[in-house]
Order: sequence, then C-alpha cells, then structure tokens
Amino acid sequence: MYHLEEKEKQEILQEMIQIRRNIHEDPELSTQEHKTSKYIQSILQSMEIQEHILCDTGVVGLLEGEKSGKTLGIRADIDALSIQEKNDVSYISKNPGVMHACGHDGHAAMALGAARILKKWKKNIKGNIKFLFQPAEEQYGGAKRMIQAGALQNPAVDGIIALHLWPDLLKGTIGSKEGAIMASNDKIKIRIKGKSGHGAMPQTGIDALSVAITFYQAVQQFQAREINPLAPAVITFGMLTAGTSYNIIPNEAVLQGTIRTTDEVIRDQIERRLEQILKSICEMVGATYEWDYIRQYPVTNNHCDIVNRGKQSASMVFEKDKILTLDRPYMTAEDFSYFLQEIPGAMFFIGTKEEKYAYPLHHEKFNFDEKILLDGALFLAITAVQFLES
Repeated sequence: MYHLEEKEKQEILQEMIQIRRNIHEDPELSTQEHKTSKYIQSILQSMEIQEHILCDTGVVGLLEGEKSGKTLGIRADIDALSIQEKNDVSYISKNPGVMHACGHDGHAAMALGAARILKKWKKNIKGNIKFLFQPAEEQYGGAKRMIQAGALQNPAVDGIIALHLWPDLLKGTIGSKEGAIMASNDKIKIRIKGKSGHGAMPQTGIDALSVAITFYQAVQQFQAREINPLAPAVITFGMLTAGTSYNIIPNEAVLQGTIRTTDEVIRDQIERRLEQILKSICEMVGATYEWDYIRQYPVTNNHCDIVNRGKQSASMVFEKDKILTLDRPYMTAEDFSYFLQEIPGAMFFIGTKEEKYAYPLHHEKFNFDEKILLDGALFLAITAVQFLES
C-alpha cells in the first residue's frame, strides 16, 4: 500500500524542489498571494485533483478515494514575510523586501508532494483528503477566515494535520507533543498622554515617558511575582517611542509589545492586570491612556490521538530514534490553532538544523536541505491513509 519505487520517490522529490524554488523566488505577503495560489491551482489541476479558490488567495484541493469514508485535512500556509533575503542561491527572492523566511514555500511543496503520492495510492484510499493551502498565516489569521468561509465543510473534515519546518530540531528528525505545542499571541499598544513642559521645569508638565518607564518596570515585577513560575508566559515590549526634543518633557509615549502564554487563565490574568497597573500609575501622576489589546492567535493545542497516529506513521519514514516527543511548547504562535479549535488535529515539526543552514526562522538567511521535502511528503501521505483506515 505504501510502496513507491525509488525512481518514483526521486521524481517526486525533484518536482517538490522545483515547486519550492518557484514559490521561493516569487514570494507574496499575507493576503497578496495571488500568483502563488494560481500556481498551486495549476499543479493540482495537472494532477486532476478538484480545486477552488477560497478567501481570495487560499486554495482548497479535494482528492476523493475509491471508497467513501472520513475526510482528513492537510494544511500548508503560503504567505511570505517582509524581509530582504540575503542567501546566495539561484532561486533567491526576486521581490525586494519579501522573503519566504518561515518555510511556507517548503510547506506548500510537501503538501503538493503528498498529493502526488496519494494520487498514486488513490485506488486503496477509503475516504477523502482535503488540501488547505492557507493564506495570511503571518499577519491576518487566514485560518480563521478560511474556516468561516467553509473550508472544513463539503465534505466535513474529521481531522487535520500540518508540518512545519523547524530549525531547532536536527535534520532527519520529526517532533511533536500532546496538548499545547505553541503559545497564544496577543498584541498590545498603549498610548500614554501627559503634558508637555520645559525640560528645565519638570513641575510644569506630566512626563509621559516617565509613566511609560514606570509601567514597564512594574510589568517586570508583575511577571516575576504574580504569574505562576511553572506556567509559560512571555511579556515583551519591543517598541517605545516618545518625545520630540532633548529638552522637552514628552506629552505622549507609545508602548507596543507581544504577550505569549500556553494557558488561557494566565492569558486572561495578564490582560486584566496590565491595564490595572497602567491605570493606577497614570492616576498617580495625572496622565491618561489609550488601551489597545488585541487577542491574536490562540494556543495551538494538539490532540493526543492525532499525535499518536502521526508517530505511528513517522515510524515508516524516520528512524526510531529520530521520532521525538517534545517536552515543552514553543512560545511562537500559529494560526493553525484555529483549526484545532474546530476539529481534532496536530502540528508536527520536521527538523532542518545542520551546520550549513544554522539560521532561525524569520532570518534573512533561513534555508534548508531540500531533500527533507520527501520525508515530509511521505509522512503526510501515510498519516492521511492511516487516519482514513482507522
């Protein structure tokens, strides 16, 4: 059932490498993936797999087996990042300031490779495989919009899996875990309003910068003393802007940051307490504030049954000691989490780490050994078949 001749494997690998490079050299930002989606459509059409566009730039493909049964979803994200690529490769991005630095080009290639393999196995497939090529993972929650548009219906999807290239894990490995594997991701923007004054007469103004600094320090105290130290939580303010001149008391300061956690109770606590702390500090000195707290992606919670099925499938592709059970979640976030709120599923990480390509995700020199695309495609295909047979 799972047999492929070595020649077939190499042909599929070479096709995936070409697909990956074509997507890589013409990257498109979130919600702008028009050429990418049309290219994916054309490949699915060449395989005679039903396809259609969803949410402007998303692509849904449906491979129906010879027998009726359940439906498994395979998700791949397709958008790129606002990064100027600095790799020395023939397929370097030709779009200034845009780069596939998070592996989405590889994700799309592996899903299309799995489609090619599953097409060869079609006569033995009981049920359906739905391929979801999702836009806007990096910025705008494309998964949520695809769900709202009906991506998990007609036919209804019973389970879903996704692979993510992962430079923290060694090449040749695959890893996952039950429960939280990635954190939630919230965005905070605070505008503190004070009163301008002469730098030599601070009593005439209300120093918005001072309020911002006091708040920032209070947040560190809150995180260290009020959040359970055994509960993963990160509060990072990456931007602080204030002032117009060295000798003028700033009348306004803007703080922007991100909050990550794997616990919804802690998530609620952080949002509530941060505003309480800010309000108290502002009231103490007579400042006011504008509060903008945006809940972005929820926690990515893997379902144990799908994780275990994936491990069984991985044993047919990877060496036993290369199949890893991760002991803790990562504090990065993924909008694949929206799918997991709707149906059982799991995210798996396929390792890319090696000496030659040691750069992390979202780095201007991120790259990977394209030979791993074959392992990823085989894993997705075998997991799909085994899920449908269960």
